[in-house]
Amino acid sequence: FRVFNPLLQQAKFDPHGTYVRRWIPELGTPEYPTPMIDHTTAKERGIAAYRAALEAMGKVPTRS
Repeated sequence: FRVFNPLLQQAKFDPHGTYVRRWIPELGTPEYPTPMIDHTTAKERGIAAYRAALEAMGKVPTRS
């Protein structure tokens, strides 16, 4: 089970922002909206929900 983090993906696969700036030219300008989601909090909530679902099904989560 993995939690996708778009910020880490961008750092790994588009470190200079070439791709994202092509499709989102307003990035880094005052017109660009502030983030709606805190990725750290969302990741923690997602993992907790996944773990709770596994426990409800009687399965034990394992680390890979």
